Amino acid sequence: MHKAFNFTNELRHTIVRLAKQPDIHSVACYFDDFNLWEELLKEQVRRAEATGLDPQDALYLCGPDTGVRGITCEPGLDDECFAPIPDEHGRFAPDQWGGKMHIPYEGITGADLFVLPHWHNAFPESLRKPGAKLRYLVRKPCNYVLTNRNFGEFECATRTRVAQCWLYKSNGRYEEMG
Repeated sequence: MHKAFNFTNELRHTIVRLAKQPDIHSVACYFDDFNLWEELLKEQVRRAEATGLDPQDALYLCGPDTGVRGITCEPGLDDECFAPIPDEHGRFAPDQWGGKMHIPYEGITGADLFVLPHWHNAFPESLRKPGAKLRYLVRKPCNYVLTNRNFGEFECATRTRVAQCWLYKSNGRYEEMG
């Protein structure tokens, strides 16, 4: 297992700034930070109102498989959903500010912006092959990967240092997530 991210305000602002880019239509992020999800959900609602789309169609959001305390339901043993429990600061937003978030059972799903969890495998050797695509790194669809692991440079992606992490952006054509 790799070292977990050091979650900072700078990292939160970086994820939100990236999510607001017009070429990012989906975000998969395993952090359970209430403030992060408040900003992401509000961006999703802003896009939904501007486009007339369902929130998840305007900006697909995939949260951590544990949910986000104060925002998402606490799952029961039979997928029954109980009311959210306020977070450690007493914050509570069961209506998700009008937005929607997918809580996966599979750990994390692919997305345009894929925040690579420390527990998720990565396959940088697969990016050294001719015709490689960024998604080969995480074996999930993605156009950007934000990680605290430095995998080096690759022909198929640009690498930028942001928020004490590495942002890999695909050099190929935009790949649809669905």
